[in-house]
Amino acid sequence: MKTERKLYKIGHLTKLLGVTSRTIRYYDQFGLLPHVKRSDGNVRLFDDEDLEVIKKIRHYQKVDFLPLEIIKKRLFGTENSVSMTTQVAVVTDSGGTILEEMSKYSFVKVVPLKIKNKGTIVLDVGSSPKDIWEHRDDKGLFNESELDYSSSEEDILTIYKELASRGFKKIYSIHLSSSLSLTYQNAVNASRKLDGQIEIEVVDSKSIGSAQSLFVEEVIKAISNNESTNQIDILVSKQVRLLYSTMVVDSLRYFSSGKSVFSGQNKCDLSSKLNQFKPVLTLKGGRGEFDIEQICKTREDALAVMLEGLKEEVITRGGYVQNIKISYTYFYAEAKELTNKLKIDFPKTSVLLEEGNLPLSGFIGPEMIVISIN
Repeated sequence: MKTERKLYKIGHLTKLLGVTSRTIRYYDQFGLLPHVKRSDGNVRLFDDEDLEVIKKIRHYQKVDFLPLEIIKKRLFGTENSVSMTTQVAVVTDSGGTILEEMSKYSFVKVVPLKIKNKGTIVLDVGSSPKDIWEHRDDKGLFNESELDYSSSEEDILTIYKELASRGFKKIYSIHLSSSLSLTYQNAVNASRKLDGQIEIEVVDSKSIGSAQSLFVEEVIKAISNNESTNQIDILVSKQVRLLYSTMVVDSLRYFSSGKSVFSGQNKCDLSSKLNQFKPVLTLKGGRGEFDIEQICKTREDALAVMLEGLKEEVITRGGYVQNIKISYTYFYAEAKELTNKLKIDFPKTSVLLEEGNLPLSGFIGPEMIVISIN
């Protein structure tokens, strides 16, 4: 089966569009192709968003006879005379990680997820997964099948109103996968109540945990770099498709408290026989649901399968990986060894190790290792 490509070399675009590679490189140098990726070998890599931008450029040139300076302004607006950090805000939820890092930005707000059991709030997400799992019986958690992790519409609306009162013009509200939580829909509902007061783009990240935080960090970086909202819109579209997480969990006995959030042919009833094995799961860009890639007999086998899947994913990107995050609960020694290996395998890529967060741990179980990339 042929592997679907996510990023392409310049030759792919020249064949599709009938444009020379020299022209495409010039567009990039002129600043008309925001967020073009580059491989470790510094080779330009393009995606469908770049393809559409080039089509627009060619139309403006051939039909409207516009020079590139005017085309650039039409596509991305004029140079910003004021800081975008006072104009554009980011709202996200605690389904992502390193929340304390995000709190240092005045234009970023994190709305807390709350664990509900049959509609009743039993816990605000804030404690570490290890603390919660070790005291789950005392708190009465993870023993019921009707658990929900979500940020309330009221909490989200309160943050939206605060940002509007501070003079922000637009909010990027980026949330964990709508397949796993009601937060995205609650954000949509909240945004409708402020229709006309502030522009709010609610984004389903189709991810959770460190992949979600990688997404948010890229948007924060773009705002800090004073990019226009048109450029940030392109970045958002690109990031959703690039996010990828692969993970090993000790078993599926806790998985999502009995909920079925697997996609396609990999849906299953989480039967008890799976508890004897070590599953490898993935969350792939633009999907938002877990896939069971393989069920292994040992943790060592599962880790090997996870790494092989990661390598296959990198192939679809033409060798491009911007950031790698390894998160864990309980499996620190294995996670540390994995981090060292990936630093060797990807010497030009940022590789970070961090403790996993409660929402992801609550969905897949207490003992986990996760690799996320963008």
